[in-house]
Amino acid sequence: MILPTAHPHRSAGPRHRHPRHVRMGIPLRQVACLLAIPVAYSIMASTSASGQEPVRASGAVTCQECTITLDTVVTIGGLDGPGVEAVGRMSSVAVDRRGRILVWNAAEAEIAVFDMTGGFVRTVGGRGEGPGEYSSISRIDAGPRYIHVFEYHQGRTVPDHDFNVIRTDMFPGQILNTFVTESDEVAFAASVPTSTSTGYRFHLLGESGNTVSFGEGAESARGATAPQDMFAAAGDSELFDGWIDLVDPSTGATLARYHGDEFLAGFAAGSRYVVTHQETDAGVPYIHLLEPRLSRGPGN
Repeated sequence: MILPTAHPHRSAGPRHRHPRHVRMGIPLRQVACLLAIPVAYSIMASTSASGQEPVRASGAVTCQECTITLDTVVTIGGLDGPGVEAVGRMSSVAVDRRGRILVWNAAEAEIAVFDMTGGFVRTVGGRGEGPGEYSSISRIDAGPRYIHVFEYHQGRTVPDHDFNVIRTDMFPGQILNTFVTESDEVAFAASVPTSTSTGYRFHLLGESGNTVSFGEGAESARGATAPQDMFAAAGDSELFDGWIDLVDPSTGATLARYHGDEFLAGFAAGSRYVVTHQETDAGVPYIHLLEPRLSRGPGN
């Protein structure tokens, strides 16, 4: 289980430093990137629905000899070339089950597809209202059989891994964070104003488009802090630290922690890779996919 968290921290001096936490479980498997507390509660709620008591992750590191390192898997971006227009500071990333990297920007309606070497494969989508066309993409995630493309307040389009559209599910709501199960059900936390979902923050969207909503209702989600609130308070002169915690999902114990100076945008949807954005001195944006690796000291 991976439980991402974001905890604001203020340092001395005129500039503020906000740490970015990404909590990993065993095995290293992606759950969600951005909306920390609601998504964590969503995972806990689904665990409770199955009859298992939820486990709260602790912050104290229990293995002092354990070290997490981040190895660069691939870098995407550059001054020119096919697909690079999708790469920017606000780009989002998913990895499908064929190992292809899907990059999109919320302001665009196209998805740039790259291979694991960073080579451009194709562009899919486009602005429009036809099958496989989009107005504004909010989230992409990938399951064993399907790719799940969410639009702002437009619902979900489900193409297969050849990008043939299988179905479209129309419903309101802004879906920004998801977790796809091995049966291609999509778990997410959001306000969905439908007759069966109003008042609930946690939802399970089935392959056929049916939605099951549960949780303690919208009131229980008040006080949860989304990263966009943190960014709005940060201002233009902010710095960011990055953390990754490795958490045992059976006990909630934090086994190891990574702490670096770079800003970690979370896990690429559908993958075990961490996303980070960087720009050259000339302002050229790049996306890096990093693979977390765990090691222990000699003799352990």
